[in-house]
Amino acid sequence: MALITTANTDQFPHAYQGQASELIYFGVGNLKGETLGNITQFPVTYSDWPPKPTGITPVNQIVGLVQLTDCDNTECREYTESPYINPVLASLTETDPYYNDINTFLISFSGWYSLIYTTTIKLQESVADVWTDIAALTDDTYGTMIDYNDYTDHPDYTGYVLEWAEVLDAFGAGIYRIKFEISGGAIDMCTTSEPFCLKEWSCDNARNTVKFEMTLNGGTIGSTTNPAQLFNLCGILHTDSIRFEGFFGYEKANSERRNIEYNNGIIFKVRDEFIKIFELQTGRLPKWLHDRFKAYALMADTLLVSDYNYNNADYNIKRKGVVCDGGYEPAWVQNSRKARVRVQFKENQQNLIRRRCCPGRK
Repeated sequence: MALITTANTDQFPHAYQGQASELIYFGVGNLKGETLGNITQFPVTYSDWPPKPTGITPVNQIVGLVQLTDCDNTECREYTESPYINPVLASLTETDPYYNDINTFLISFSGWYSLIYTTTIKLQESVADVWTDIAALTDDTYGTMIDYNDYTDHPDYTGYVLEWAEVLDAFGAGIYRIKFEISGGAIDMCTTSEPFCLKEWSCDNARNTVKFEMTLNGGTIGSTTNPAQLFNLCGILHTDSIRFEGFFGYEKANSERRNIEYNNGIIFKVRDEFIKIFELQTGRLPKWLHDRFKAYALMADTLLVSDYNYNNADYNIKRKGVVCDGGYEPAWVQNSRKARVRVQFKENQQNLIRRRCCPGRK
């Protein structure tokens, strides 16, 4: 619920203090501007207020493995390297997540902005190299709609969990992206995802890729772009996935042994353990993907990996639970804005243990 009673014409809204200023808002209710009973909710009216903020980013992307970027990005530097396009796969017959990718996009607003903005989420397809609106993401038709107030503790969060199987079924394979349009007051903004290349799942289409599925359950986590910002995920179960060129495997094992050696030279084995170690080798990935993967995937509460390479010695790396077991050092080179990285992982559950004692034995 939100209650704002006054606002100065040259300042941000604030709670009523003393005499009402020149421009007055009044309303009670949720953040969607809906009517509750006989009460008209905030905002009732606004003209060209508020002024455009300086030094403030009104829209913030909350975690997410694929970044959103400002539609009005005016970067003057250009580089001729081929653009990065995220591969995504989906099946029309299988429902297992192993065959179907998802992507989650969640945004919030700085301070009171969520009270006065209308957010429209669209799915766009590249048609003859022109981004064309093909669907409004207003319900659960193509995934899961996250509307204002869906998260009780975070009424200013909104977004969409895009299920690529639904997109494939409705529109077929193609190049897609998601777009947020934000309008209200004197500011109109938009932000779009990086592009996706959607194909139907097959062994050939999945070849040379790895896929990670992550879950964040509550807590807080920092922003990859603003070191002063923390995202509050308390009360939220956040899921996402990312697929990219790479190889996951090369299994080896570290050992831990505990022995007792007696005076007569006999060694008595007490405990043996082997810890499975795996290595991820990626293809050439852009910096934004490295940044978001190492933060939001590698620090996730649950991380599952699947490898789709033909030449992998282990065909059982299917949604395997893993945890990161080392640093993250991309190999940057001159004349490229992309880099490869090697990362060590271990299984998230270790059971290759041999103990001398039986349960209940003193």
